[in-house]
Amino acid sequence: MEVKTLAENLLFSTVRIEATMPGNKVSRGTGFIFGYSLDGYEQTKEGRWAFFLVTNKHVVEGSIDGKFFMIRADGSGNPRLGDGIEVPVPRFADLWYGHPEANVDLTVMPIQWLVQDMESQGLHSFVAPILRGHVPSTKEIDNMDVTEEILFVGYPNALYDKYNLTPIVRRGTTATPLGLDYGGEPKFLVDASVFPGSSGSPVFVADIATYKDKQGTVHLGASRKWFLGVISAGFFIEDNGSIDIKSIPSMKGQVKTQQMMDLGIAEKSSKVVEAIEHYLRFRGETLS
Repeated sequence: MEVKTLAENLLFSTVRIEATMPGNKVSRGTGFIFGYSLDGYEQTKEGRWAFFLVTNKHVVEGSIDGKFFMIRADGSGNPRLGDGIEVPVPRFADLWYGHPEANVDLTVMPIQWLVQDMESQGLHSFVAPILRGHVPSTKEIDNMDVTEEILFVGYPNALYDKYNLTPIVRRGTTATPLGLDYGGEPKFLVDASVFPGSSGSPVFVADIATYKDKQGTVHLGASRKWFLGVISAGFFIEDNGSIDIKSIPSMKGQVKTQQMMDLGIAEKSSKVVEAIEHYLRFRGETLS
């Protein structure tokens, strides 16, 4: 398969995560690869890059061991569908660096060493990373309407195409304006069904060939690919009728039956950049 289109690239931004918890329970969620230019480049492959696996804190916290799954690349650098690479990671929880703010449910793992180890064994993966240049600026966010059509990619209820090893792509809309902080926190709501395993799914505005901005201007022959945020929680209706906000369960054993409201909470993508920059400064890296 040759990956040419914007939508095809989205299929290869994520990885499936399994984290083993005490009592042999398994937390299953979604992660994605994020590329950060250390030299200030945005969407080119020039200069020095750092690559990270990103997910929610609640997917991996307290884990003993873990692993994630990638698709192998063929000799031409294209994905070899159905041919997966299992990447085991001991001491899983110790390798993640959470966002310093407790209310931001995001954590990152530097993966250069894992990639180098894989390649030394002749294992080459195919990945289409999300780049810092895909994070919209304040100006670009201000030009988005209250509701925007979104795509989010991941493994709801641990589902994926087991033949091709590709994730599930789902649609929805933003349910609160991206320019506002929902509840005074750096989050926004999505009008979409989010399920166990959706934790860590990246959310995109991905318009192909045409889109309309909030001024009503139709942009023909133009595309947008903005990385808006990361699914982390949802609204649930309890048996007594009360509405509760909870982290999307990550398939840790049995999940209590609750009625979902088809509303999810997403952490803003700017917080992914903050988490990575916090780690890089901790490592003594000078940022551009």
